[in-house]
Parts: sequence; C-alpha cells; structure tokens
Amino acid sequence: MDKDFALSCFGWATMAAPYLLLVAANDFRSGKGTLLRASVAVAAGWLLAVAHVVISQELFAASASPEELLKLYDRDGAPRAFVAVVGWVPAAIIVCIAWPLHSWLARRRRRGA
Repeated sequence: MDKDFALSCFGWATMAAPYLLLVAANDFRSGKGTLLRASVAVAAGWLLAVAHVVISQELFAASASPEELLKLYDRDGAPRAFVAVVGWVPAAIIVCIAWPLHSWLARRRRRGA
C-alpha cells in the first residue's frame, strides 16, 4: 500500500473518530452523558492527531537518506510540539458542530416531526 494513501486514510479516520464517538448510540437526552462522550471524542481526536504526526514522521524516516534523517532528527520537533498543543482543536470543532446539530435532530425525531 502506498504510504501517502495510508497516511491520507489515517488522517480521514482521525477526523471521523470524534464524530463517530459522539454520535454512535447517543440519544442526546442526557446532557452529562453527552458531555462525557464529547470529552472522550475530543481526547481521542487529539490522541489520533498526535499518532498521525508520529507515524508520518516515522514513515518518512524509514525511507529517508542519511542527510534527510539528520534534518528530520536535528530540528526542534516543531510538528510534534504543535500537534501536542493544538491537536485537540479540530476534534473540538467537529464535536461543537455535531452536538447541537444532532441534539436538534434527536428532539425533532422524538416529537415526531
């Protein structure tokens, strides 16, 4: 399998996981339960984002020349530091969009509209 394709699929999975963790089997009746699911979804999205950066760098290192390896390991680790600090933001945005949308849809379904 091509490395770029594998990384692309993993990137899409990183974005889909928070949504699926929030929405799957959630009736959105319990605010506390949904808040717990949202917290878990954001944490899982952050962990997957960190894993995505680490895996992509390691895949690059596996096929890099010695000069490229020196460049990769000599820099200050900015990609890993960046994703460690703000890697939770995309997952939080996904959750913040999905929660009100699905809450509204669940209320409409319960009312029979």
